[in-house]
Parts: sequence; structure tokens; C-alpha cells
Amino acid sequence: DLSITNVGTLNLTSLSLGAKSTLTLTIDPNAGTYTSLAVAGPATLATGAKIGVSLTSLLMGQASYVVVRSTSLSSGVLDTSLLGAVPYLYDANLTTDTSAGTLAINLSRKTVAQLGLPASSSQAYEPMVAAINTDTAIRDAFLAMQTRTGFMKAYNQLLPEHGGGVFESVSANIDAFARAIDDRQGPDAGGLWVQQTGFTMTHDGSDDAPGYTAGGIGLIGGMEWAAGPWGVVGATLGGSSSHVNPDAASGASKLAVNTFEGGGYWRYVAGNLTLNARLGGSYMQTTSHRAIYLLNDDGDALLAKAVANAKWSGWAMAGRVAATYEAHVGPLYARPSASIDYLRLEEDAYSEKDGGEAVDLHVSARQSSRSTGFAGLVTGTRYGDPESWWGPEVTLGYREVGSGELGSTTAKFLSGTTSFNVLADEIKGGGVVARIAVKGENAGGAFVVEGGAETRDATAIYDLRLAAHFKF
Repeated sequence: DLSITNVGTLNLTSLSLGAKSTLTLTIDPNAGTYTSLAVAGPATLATGAKIGVSLTSLLMGQASYVVVRSTSLSSGVLDTSLLGAVPYLYDANLTTDTSAGTLAINLSRKTVAQLGLPASSSQAYEPMVAAINTDTAIRDAFLAMQTRTGFMKAYNQLLPEHGGGVFESVSANIDAFARAIDDRQGPDAGGLWVQQTGFTMTHDGSDDAPGYTAGGIGLIGGMEWAAGPWGVVGATLGGSSSHVNPDAASGASKLAVNTFEGGGYWRYVAGNLTLNARLGGSYMQTTSHRAIYLLNDDGDALLAKAVANAKWSGWAMAGRVAATYEAHVGPLYARPSASIDYLRLEEDAYSEKDGGEAVDLHVSARQSSRSTGFAGLVTGTRYGDPESWWGPEVTLGYREVGSGELGSTTAKFLSGTTSFNVLADEIKGGGVVARIAVKGENAGGAFVVEGGAETRDATAIYDLRLAAHFKF
């Protein structure tokens, strides 16, 4: 076996590769240099001889390298299995021309189609290749990857956050805040209430388009006043803190989303019918610590790492209208419920720092929105008397996405000038909502302890809510 690492021309008087021989040559595409064997005499390449190549830089397109040149070349059927060990980015083959006395290695960088890149992120391919060529460690890590699995894990780490986790986290907290209004069914106003929320979420993905997990906690409080014949009005203040963990990211990555909300609501009760509406505005601040850990194909050795940091702000507007009708049958009550929710999230542009030219991105402003409709039935019972009671309550229903769009993420590497779009999964479909709660009320106030789950398309959300209302 012979591996030649230096580039340039080597002058030989003769060359003979037997059937069990292995010859590995070196090519540096950036410099345009490569190992070339100039044989003054005969060159014999036996059937079964193996020819391989090692790259020390990126080839941006395609090229042919004459690695053997002889006055008399004799060649059998060469074993090209070593060419399968070139970086996954490339296709390689041999061309033997005995009349010209040459053996050439032909290299070409794979296209988007040949790599099988998903349409949602394929625009990033060309800008990414140009960017990684600016960092020796990251470039060499990509050159060491010989499998699609290893390549896709690295590729997805270099993409900006785009899967919709930020939007869904904000949505989960705002949905939980809105349910505090639904707890208030009576016509009487007056009182201070506070609610604590928590949620966990999973969004399934694939190796090509990874999903994410998320979780967070929130706290919202409010005060309400009688508005005469118009019912009851109230004001709220709240905040939440969430984390999003994209499946493609390394364990050292951190993405935190904090929101601060102010809003108002209205409630009107006519007999067994209750109507309510809510409007809120939120300020959002997101902190990203994007840690890039590029591993070998087996995933047991670190080839390169970098950390890109960023902060960006945004705002959200949420609206909700709901209606319920409560009927009693003995100790049981049933409350058909329906609601429509709307959420719009605007995220500002931001630029990363600290990651280096091959990693740092500038990400443009992004806009996402969604409207949903819910219909369900709340059933429960109460123990005690009308002035002081407690009891369990179960909600079963269905939530459907009426319209919405997760904004595409437009970004560019700071080392380059070409922007690209990365698409999030389409917001669509509907799913079952199920919750169970224990509620109680007396002259001093009320409480709610509730847990539930919602499934929609590839997303599952599990939440916990603790609420208290104080009368005075």
C-alpha cells in the first residue's frame, strides 16, 4: 500500500501496481495542485489494483486530474472501491487512456438532487459550501464525512433556527393565558386573579428535516370591573419563559424565548350563555446560543466545533372570542364551548457573532401567523353548596387550524453575499384536545388545577395550569 500526501509531479522510471496494490494520491483543489506520477518508462496497472484519492480542500465544481502519465501504459480493470471513500460531497471516477498513456481521476461536487437535500432547506447548499471553505477546521470536518447520515447532521447544524419552535412556544403560553378568562363564567365582577402555566411540546421531524422539543412556564394576573349593562371588563399582565431544543442542534445549544404581555378582556353573561373576548400584545426577546459540534460518521469523534450567539426581539398580537352555554342535569353540568383564536408574531432581524465566518449568519425579519377554531364539551360536577363548592371537570374537543403560515427564514452567511430561504413545516390540520381539572370557589375566591394535552399534525402539547381568583 502506498499513500502519497505531497502534491506536485513525481518523476519515475517505471511504475507497476499489482493486483493487490493500493495507491492513494492527494489533490488540493483550491491550489490547483495534485499528485502526478510522470513515468519515463512503462506503467503497468494490474486488474484489481486500487486507486484512491485524498482531498485537502474543497472543489467547488468539477475537475479532472491526470495522476499518471507514461510513455507506455498498460491497464487492467482497476478496483475503484477506494473512490467510494471520497467525501460525501463528491462523485469520483477513473478514466484510463492507454493510447495517450494517462490515468485521470474525475471529481465533481454533487448537486442538490444527487445529495437528496429536502426542498425546505436546499437553497442553503451553495452558500453553505462557500462559507465552510473559509474555515479550515470546519472544511476538513466536511471532507472527512463519507456518509449521507454524517453529512446531513452537519448540514442541519449550520442552518438557522427555522422549525417553528419559537412561534409554537409563544402560542402555547398565550393559549394558556386565554383559558383563565374561560374560567370566569359568572356575571359578577371584582377581584384579582393570578395564573401559573407550564407546558412541554414535541414536534416530530425526520433525519432530513429535524423536529424539536420545547417547554416553558408562565405567570399572568388580572383585575376586573363591572361595566354595567355591558358586562365585565378586565386588564391583564403576564410573562413567560420558554426553551426550544431543535433536534438537529447539539446538546450544548440553547434557545430561550421570553415574552411580556399586556391585555384586556370582556365578559358578558345572559342566563346560561357566556360570551367573552380578549386582546393582548406581547414583547418577545429571544436569546440563541447555537453550538455547532461536527462529529465523524460514527458519531464518536469531534472533528470541529463553533458557537454562534445572537439576540433578537419581536412582538406578538393575540385575539380570542369564545362562547359557552351551561346546562345542568342534577349534580352534573355540561357546557358546550366554542372559540376562535388568532396569533401574529413579528420577529426582528439579527446577526450572530463569535461563531466565525463559516458559521455566523444574518437572519432577516420573520413574520408568522395562525388562526384556529375550537369546539368541545366541558362536563363536571360540584360538591358543596352554591356559595362554597369544588369538583372535577373534563374537557374534550377538537381544534382545527383555519389559516396560518410559519414565515420562511431568510438568511445569509456573514462571509458571503447570497441569501437563502429555509422553510418551516406548514401549519395545517387539527387534533384532539383533552383536559382534566379540579375547580373550587367560595366567598373569598376560586382556584383551578388543570392538566391536558393537545395533538395536531406532528405536534403534541402537554400543559399544566394553576389559577387562583381572589375576591375583595
